[in-house]
Amino acid sequence: MENQVNNVHRAAGISIEDDVNALRQRVGELESNLRSVLNERKTQEADFAHKRAKFKEIFLSREEELIKEAEKMRSERDAKEAELEELKTVAAMVESSYREEMEEVKLKWKGEVGTLQAILGDAVAQTTEETAMTYQQERQKLLAANELLNNELQSMQHMMAEKSQGQGAEKDSVFSSMTRSLRNLTGSNSPSTTRDEKQHAAQEPQPAPQQQPPSQQKHTPTKEEEDLERSMLTAQKDAEILRSVVVPLEREIASLKDKLHNADLEKRALEHKIRKYSLDTLGSTTVDKAQSPATPPETTVNTAAELDEKVRTLASVLEAEKTSRSDMELYVAVLNKQKNVMQEENDTMREELREVCRLLEKEKQEHNNLKQTWHMANNQFLESQRLQMMDMRRMEMVLTEEQQRQVMEAQKKDHEREEAEKRVEELKEQQRVMQEKETERLQQQAPPDQWPNTSEPQDVPSSRSLALNDLDPTDQEDSDSSREPSSSNQSTRVMVNSSASAQSFTTPSLDPEELLQFETQGGGTPSGQSGSPLHRSICEIAAHSFSDSAVYGMDAETTSLSSSISLTEAQERAISGETPESEEMRSVLASARSRSDMFPSLAGKRMVSETEWTKLQEEIRIAREKLGRPCDMCSNYEHQLQGVQTREGEYKELTQSLRLELDTERENVSREKRLRMELEESLQNAAEDAQSQIANANSINQESEKFLTDLRQQYLREHNEIHDRLQKLMESREQVYQEVTRLQRENDSLSAKRTLHVSLMSGDDFNLPCHPDELQALCFKYREDIVTVRVNAEHIEEKLRNENSFLKEQLEAEQHTKMTLEDTYQMEMDEYKEELMLLRSQRDDFEKEKKLLEETQQSLQELQETKKNIETKSREVIAALQAQVEELQQVKGKLETEARESKNKLQSLQVELDNSEAVQRDFVRLSQSLQVQLENIRQKDNEVRWAHEDDIEQCKGCKAGFSSKKKKHHCMHCGKVFCPECLSHTVESGPRKRKMPVCNICHTLLVNESAPYFSKEAPES
Repeated sequence: MENQVNNVHRAAGISIEDDVNALRQRVGELESNLRSVLNERKTQEADFAHKRAKFKEIFLSREEELIKEAEKMRSERDAKEAELEELKTVAAMVESSYREEMEEVKLKWKGEVGTLQAILGDAVAQTTEETAMTYQQERQKLLAANELLNNELQSMQHMMAEKSQGQGAEKDSVFSSMTRSLRNLTGSNSPSTTRDEKQHAAQEPQPAPQQQPPSQQKHTPTKEEEDLERSMLTAQKDAEILRSVVVPLEREIASLKDKLHNADLEKRALEHKIRKYSLDTLGSTTVDKAQSPATPPETTVNTAAELDEKVRTLASVLEAEKTSRSDMELYVAVLNKQKNVMQEENDTMREELREVCRLLEKEKQEHNNLKQTWHMANNQFLESQRLQMMDMRRMEMVLTEEQQRQVMEAQKKDHEREEAEKRVEELKEQQRVMQEKETERLQQQAPPDQWPNTSEPQDVPSSRSLALNDLDPTDQEDSDSSREPSSSNQSTRVMVNSSASAQSFTTPSLDPEELLQFETQGGGTPSGQSGSPLHRSICEIAAHSFSDSAVYGMDAETTSLSSSISLTEAQERAISGETPESEEMRSVLASARSRSDMFPSLAGKRMVSETEWTKLQEEIRIAREKLGRPCDMCSNYEHQLQGVQTREGEYKELTQSLRLELDTERENVSREKRLRMELEESLQNAAEDAQSQIANANSINQESEKFLTDLRQQYLREHNEIHDRLQKLMESREQVYQEVTRLQRENDSLSAKRTLHVSLMSGDDFNLPCHPDELQALCFKYREDIVTVRVNAEHIEEKLRNENSFLKEQLEAEQHTKMTLEDTYQMEMDEYKEELMLLRSQRDDFEKEKKLLEETQQSLQELQETKKNIETKSREVIAALQAQVEELQQVKGKLETEARESKNKLQSLQVELDNSEAVQRDFVRLSQSLQVQLENIRQKDNEVRWAHEDDIEQCKGCKAGFSSKKKKHHCMHCGKVFCPECLSHTVESGPRKRKMPVCNICHTLLVNESAPYFSKEAPES
């Protein structure tokens, strides 16, 4: 028992060594696998390096292409820049031409204003000359009146002594006329406040006679007074004429001033529009001007000059700003023009495409109509074929068995010929396919410019006539019918099929006389004429069948397909109805069947003679020849079809070209869209720049408001000064008027005193001296008094006239200056009002934009705050997620390591389990084999161990059979027979230590140090 345990332990040790060897072998396999994997990796790395080199080459080539494309884009950009420069030059030229036109208009306007001023000056000078002339005439008249008065005075002095009372009356009349003339002069020369009062005074002369005393109202006017009044009336008429000339001129001047004012307003509006885009430069200029000290102008001319200088500076600034905008406007106008041109071309192309589609629909309708005609022709062809088949059946009924046999032979020959034609067509089809493959291969190998034109397929002879020509002459000479076209073959096939179906039909016995009569009617006519109705129907059917087959290229298969077309009721009745020929044939057959009992059976005998048979064959040949002739209708249809096909090809080419043009136009439109998008982007950038300029303009607006307030204060100061001056002038005018009225009153008082003194003196007793000397002395004294009074009167009159003219001129100058100042200040006020309105509108716009900007800034701040909140939240979430990701990655790494460890453990445990299971199985098998062997040993202890050689036929160890050459050896311990290979172990035995061959089991039992025999392989049970 102990030996058995030791043997088991030895067997376990041997199994462990075997496991170690198996593990070493596994390690070797894994190392070889590792080497293969490394080699594969090296090959992959080499392949990757090769691919990387290819990618590098592709990248370099792509980089070169991109560099070329960039150079091309640079060249295009340079071209565009050059084009932009050209556009800028064109815009500058347009601007310069515009400026020149404006300068020409200004010069023309200035010339017109100058001419009007010259005309006005001429009119004023003429009126002044006329008034001067009138005044001179009045002066001359007054001088003449004075002379008359002198003459009267002299005459009065001569008559004084005689008629004292008459002299007093004459003196009264002289003094009254003098006072009246002075009153008229003072009344006409009295100052007026306004122009209307002056006109009213001129139109309504003062009633001077009403102011005279009652003694003078009864005085009748003299000739001089009438002349004076007449001269005054002429002067009034001249004044009215002058007024009628001057008033339209003043109206025209006012209308021209209004037009000038409107033009100035339009100019200012345009300048305001342009000023929106150039407020930055304008602001700088206005700030400089606002900062400069405001010196009040001394005169209105200086203020006007300063305002003109400001306008010129503004115009120069605006013109400088116009150029940058005009370039963009010109470029946009060019792009819009190109866009309109492209749209017009696109519309024209669409119209052409619609026209082509309409023509195509028209051609389709014509094609459908032609199809309908073809269907009608096909139905006619089917009907003709039906009639032909009926006629063929009638002919077959007439034939004898010998003739039917000949027809069968002809059918066989036709069948063989058709098979040969099919073989030839198949060979030709194969040859054509090979040629096409060869041409395709050559096209693939050859460069594209050397490709042959393979758009049209090669002409392949597909007709049966050409196929027949390719056959052998023996096949062609088999029968006469084999030389006919394919339509005759169709009819022959139909006839043969129908004859084959009627082989069981026995030819009825006919009356020889009736048969002879039928034969003479059918075959006695010449071959070129149609004697019988049967013959005519055969010829017509043949003509129709061949014409239709020539048009459509039909054979038996196509006719069978075309027979499936639906027919109308009339056509069906025409097909299914009986013809007169069929009725005649049916009556003939009925009469023949009724007499069939009277005649013996003629089966196997010829019914017609040889000549009649040859004539029948000749008629069939003629019918076949007629079948090959096409009709005019079919040829016309064929020509129409060819024309329609050519037109269809042309329209297809036209539609293809129109599609290509449409594609190009679409590409152009897409290009234009891209250009428009780029232009919109540039305009958007310009708008952003404009927004920044608006922001600058707001500050400039504030500065301009400050400047406007300063200007308003300056205007108020000047207005107050001018108002003070006008007030002073009004006061001086009132003083002058009061002085004139005082002088008038003094004159009136003097005249009244004079008249009073004269009346007093007339009332007193005036005693003239009686002595002539005293009288002469008194006359001298009176004369001296009169001279002194006249000198004083003339002096006073001259003084008053000078003062009056001076005051008139001063008043007119003051009124003129007042009117000019009022006009200038009104214009300035209008300008300032307009500027104030513009500034207010700008301020409103600025406030609106400011509100929008504040709202946008507020919304932007809110969005930024929300963005910041979202960013903080997102950062927190991202940080938390990153922490979770890191934790999960750590957990994942741990789990992966644990999984790897567990997998390795599992693999090792699986290996151990497999090994333990294998060991357990080996132990089980070993224990079973050992038990069996032990049982065998126990049984063998009861028997003789030595086995005889003749009883054993195979080895106990390897179970190999013993041959005649193979020797049998015994184990010296157990006595069993083994082969030499199984007895490789030896055990020493006896005192001489002889080597005894033993088997593996006995070696394990006898040698304790050796490994058990079942350690390398399991023992057999």
